[in-house]
Amino acid sequence: MSRLEWTRFNGDDVEAVVSMFVCREREKAFRIRPSQGDGGIDVCVPISPGHVEIYQVKKFASNLESNEKRQIEKSHKRIQEYAKRRNWVVDNWYLTMPLDRTPENDEWFNELEDGGPFPCTWLGLTEVENWVSAHPDIVDYYLRDGKARLIEEVARFSAIAGLSLPGIPAVTPDQFAGLEPAMISQRLAALRTALNDRDPHFLYDVAIGREPVVPQSKAKGYPALAAVNSQWFGDTCVTFHIFARCAESLHERPIEFRGTLVAEAGSDAQREIEEFFRYGRTPSIPLEMRNLDANLPGGLGGRSDVVRVLIGQASGNGVEETFERIYAIISPGGESLAELEVSVSAAAISIDRKGLCNRGSDASGIFNIEILSLLNEDGTNDTTVRVNRGDVTGKFPDDAEQPLAFMQYFRSPNKLKIGSKRARRQHVLQDIPTGMRDEEAAQWNEFLLRYVRALRKIQDFSIEEIVIPDLDTEPRAQIEQVFRAARLLNGESIAVRWNTVQLSMFSALPETDGPFPVEFTEPYTIKIGSQNIELGSLRTSIESAQLTRIWDADEGVKVVELIPGGSSAVAQLSWHGETSLEAEGAEDLGVV
Repeated sequence: MSRLEWTRFNGDDVEAVVSMFVCREREKAFRIRPSQGDGGIDVCVPISPGHVEIYQVKKFASNLESNEKRQIEKSHKRIQEYAKRRNWVVDNWYLTMPLDRTPENDEWFNELEDGGPFPCTWLGLTEVENWVSAHPDIVDYYLRDGKARLIEEVARFSAIAGLSLPGIPAVTPDQFAGLEPAMISQRLAALRTALNDRDPHFLYDVAIGREPVVPQSKAKGYPALAAVNSQWFGDTCVTFHIFARCAESLHERPIEFRGTLVAEAGSDAQREIEEFFRYGRTPSIPLEMRNLDANLPGGLGGRSDVVRVLIGQASGNGVEETFERIYAIISPGGESLAELEVSVSAAAISIDRKGLCNRGSDASGIFNIEILSLLNEDGTNDTTVRVNRGDVTGKFPDDAEQPLAFMQYFRSPNKLKIGSKRARRQHVLQDIPTGMRDEEAAQWNEFLLRYVRALRKIQDFSIEEIVIPDLDTEPRAQIEQVFRAARLLNGESIAVRWNTVQLSMFSALPETDGPFPVEFTEPYTIKIGSQNIELGSLRTSIESAQLTRIWDADEGVKVVELIPGGSSAVAQLSWHGETSLEAEGAEDLGVV
């Protein structure tokens, strides 16, 4: 693309184009909307919690005079005040415009940097022209006729058969009789490429089939899914997946919907709608909407009589999307019963700004909390706290223990302590509401907690990383094995009933006619899900056994069968560590 004569363009257009360059280069960037007469656009790039980089975009394309320098100095001072109000740390401030720095500007710019609390960098014409080459779609859209051309081409895309592209032979109606999939692959690929070459804000993927195709990827970052639109042409459904190229895309071209939400009285949908308007809480289920009028990018919107919509949480500006907090359950005596590091999203706020909803979860996703608050007319707040448990299947036991313990102890008279992750002295202590505990769920959670703690004990003695199995399908016998193994590893001796034991003897059999005591070891392996966990050896002690049968096995080994002697039908099991098994004289044990 040839170099642009920047002085020929309107100043607002220059700032819009250059700021959009920055947003495409730094995908999480967003514009700080200037007030009227502000004189420039600030683009903010989140770096880490509380840390940002700022691009101050100016339209200046010829040498700086005193008036232009004053505007830049004003912007430099303003962003210091803006960042201070929001507790931001500015890691870098970039003066960005289609004008290279000259030696005459050096002294002034260095003084500007010395007068502020953050490093400053001049990004001039060289950088801007590099962006022009990298993003011709932005130049075309903002400075040429690309905006009108984009709308026209996307509309034509819906009528694929009638669209011709450079380099792709046209298909005439008489050729459709022998049409095969291979004949249109290149055409479909070219159509998608043409669409995505034009739009600086959105990308479009297209799927054609009998049903709408739902995108599977849930990856974070950009391009990010912004909307899905499906249209039927006879029995064929054409689905567009619309992706925002960067965080600024939805600010520059917002997606708007108008319609009427409908729900049956007393239904879950009614509760979801009410909480959406009362607290700003995004619904967790699809809702029925009538008379929908949708404004989607690329002219893909339209009007529908009845649809189902799933409302999502707006991502915010990226700087305060989430913040880390330490949640703890404190007993009436002041003891910490459980503690979690929780990532809390920025509050969703109701339309009337009287209600808000905070959602948080721990790193494992097992613990999830929702806090709904409503500001009353007298200045007080009504607060509802909801805690729910995510699936533990496939998690490591040490990751699951604290979330499960937290939910187990989340009840009155215990208290909830919420504090800063680093400034631990900054915290609040709240009562846990009564009457919100589901006893059936609490009993299951208590079982999960005991099971996970048993797995943690077993993990201490296993070289294999243990994961929590699906307890809905795990055999009961394997679950009981886990609890028994944890008790044995804790040093307990467990009594079990028995009626037959077969031993493979490697030494001479004791000569006796009556009952005699028996003690032997065996390899100790338990099964957890599909994992076989080796735990050394297990010692079995029988107070009185009676010999019933003896027969020869391979290589001269004798197999001995024992039954209880007298009334002794109880054996004692204890963990025996890594002791050599052969030295004990047995390698097989069966307890019925």
